[in-house]
Amino acid sequence: MFNIIRFEKVGSTNQYLRSCLEKGEDFSHGTLVVAKNQTAGKGMEANIWHSEPGKNLTLSVFLKPIFLPPEKQFVLNKAMALAVADFVQSQLPNKDVVIKWPNDIYIDDKKAAGLLISNSIKGNKLENVIVGIGININQTKFPGEIPNPASIKMFKKENLVLEDCLGQLSTFVARRYEEICAGRFPDIEMEYVSKLYRLGETHKFIKEGGVFKAEIIGVTEFGQLQLKTIKGENLLFGFKEVEYVIGNTDDR
Repeated sequence: MFNIIRFEKVGSTNQYLRSCLEKGEDFSHGTLVVAKNQTAGKGMEANIWHSEPGKNLTLSVFLKPIFLPPEKQFVLNKAMALAVADFVQSQLPNKDVVIKWPNDIYIDDKKAAGLLISNSIKGNKLENVIVGIGININQTKFPGEIPNPASIKMFKKENLVLEDCLGQLSTFVARRYEEICAGRFPDIEMEYVSKLYRLGETHKFIKEGGVFKAEIIGVTEFGQLQLKTIKGENLLFGFKEVEYVIGNTDDR
């Protein structure tokens, strides 16, 4: 499935693919763009994804799920988040690896990986999807402004071979994509929800207007976070409409 394009150094693997597409270039389905040193990687909300050169996996996967209706696009987000969680879990089988909505991978309240997904819709088809993936593998020191970073090495206490990690991750991505092709949407939805960070627990959240307490009860097929407040009110939030409170001892 995967044709690999490798860079010693690049600004952003996602942006490389997007720029090439804007110039009229095309890529085969399943193309991987991998960088040893990504100097301008992006996370969610335009955050910078910091990665020490040669220590982590920083890559993008190019997909052409033209069979997938645009209204089902978030199922791909869920499947790819599960694929990254599968890989991290395979490295740390005794840890509870979870997904912080919408697509961060957490271990013990710390972020070990993240995804940034951009979709291109043409008419009623999902023309192409770029799945940016960053996984902290061997890095153990992070800038102070990063609030809660983690890496696999910090838990496993040994260096991993990045090329082996790439091969294993690719296998998990292919398996999860096959589930989408097979139409196993309910299974993907159910497993994604079951792995949600803080599922069923009461915690503080921030929305426009202030802080409130609620528990996560699910995620809709369109990617909205479903919360139930301590007053019993059911709320739906899209991306950027609500924030977790993390790292606060008075959170609960």
